[in-house]
Amino acid sequence: MAIKEYDSSKEKATQLCVVDLNRRGDKVIVSIVDKEDDGTSWVDIRRYYTADDDTVRPTSKGLRYKRDEENDALVTAVIINALIDSMSPEALDDVESHIKEVREALD
Repeated sequence: MAIKEYDSSKEKATQLCVVDLNRRGDKVIVSIVDKEDDGTSWVDIRRYYTADDDTVRPTSKGLRYKRDEENDALVTAVIINALIDSMSPEALDDVESHIKEVREALD
């Protein structure tokens, strides 16, 4: 059985946060993904790597959940705690500065 490659051509992704994890170019990117075909909105939190040709590519490590007012806050808190537990002190400093930027942008 062949595995079908994921087609993201009918999605619009808006990056909220990019956290550099190491010097190799690994990152965690948090995005809002709007699907054009059905009008749904998702939060995507995914690990990315930098390929030899310097392009940033997604890995299969990550999750995507449907945006919903009732679960946005709870799911976001769980995800943030999991990310924080796995980060170096330098990466945590980056996250803190990105959170400040997002808060300022939302105000």
